[in-house]
Amino acid sequence: MLIFLDVGEVLADRRGGIERAPGMARKGKNLYMVYPSQHPICRVQSPLGFDLCLGAVRSILRHYKFQIVSEALFPEDPGNSGVPRRQRHTVLVVWSASYACQALSTDRDAGLLVPFCLSVLEDGTHSMVAASCYTRLAVATGTAGIRILARVLDTKINQIFLQLSAHGSAHESVKQGGGTYRGIQYGSPERGMPDLVLFDDPVTKTTLALALDGSPVCPEAVRSKIRDSRQVFHEARVARNQSQVSDRSWDTAASAISCPV
Repeated sequence: MLIFLDVGEVLADRRGGIERAPGMARKGKNLYMVYPSQHPICRVQSPLGFDLCLGAVRSILRHYKFQIVSEALFPEDPGNSGVPRRQRHTVLVVWSASYACQALSTDRDAGLLVPFCLSVLEDGTHSMVAASCYTRLAVATGTAGIRILARVLDTKINQIFLQLSAHGSAHESVKQGGGTYRGIQYGSPERGMPDLVLFDDPVTKTTLALALDGSPVCPEAVRSKIRDSRQVFHEARVARNQSQVSDRSWDTAASAISCPV
C-alpha cells in the first residue's frame, strides 16, 4: 500500500516506529512517500522486479497519454574491489505535447519542465521509481506559469505512483493465489470496459484476467479463476481425446468396408 505524507506528518509520527529514508518511509507493510522540503526528488519502492516494473511504468505513461521519447539503459555492473555493485537502471524521458503547449502559452520558460524524466532502478528483487518534485523546484522561480505547470506535473506523477502501487498490490495477490503476474490492461470506463489484471496459470500456461471493479484483486479470486480455467482445460482435452479415438475407429471401419477379405 502506498501512502503520501508531508514531512511534518512523518516527523510527528516518528514515535510510531516509522523508518525514514530520503524521500520515503515505512511503517509495517505500508509504504509512505515523503516530500521533505530540502529534497527535490520523490521516490517509491515497488515489489515488482525490474523488468515488470519498467513495463508497468511504460503502460501507465501510455494510459495517461504521455509519450516516451527516449530511454537510457544503464546495465548491471558487478563492480570491483572498493567500488559498489550497480544494478540495472533506466531513465525515461517523458513528453506531453498538450502540457508543453499549455505551459508555453502562460510562461515562455515553462518549457524547461517539459519533457521530464522518470528513473527506474533495480533494488534487489524489488524496484525503485523516482521523479523530480516539481512544486519544490518551481517555488524559487516566482513565475505563476511555471508554478501552475509544476502542480500539474506533480499531480500526474502522484497518479503514476498510485497506479504503480496498484500494480504492486495486484502482483502480490496473484503471487499468493498461485499465478504468474503479467500486468494491468487498462480499459475504457466510459465504454463500460474495466481495467483487467492479467496473469498466467503456471501449469496450463493460459493467460487469465480479472476485472478491477474499484476493489483490489484478492488471492482467493486468483485461485478460483485458475481452478475454473484448469477444469475447462481438462474438459477440452478429454473431448479432444475422445474425438481422436472416434476418428480412428471410423477410419478402421472404413478400411474394413473398402478392403473386404
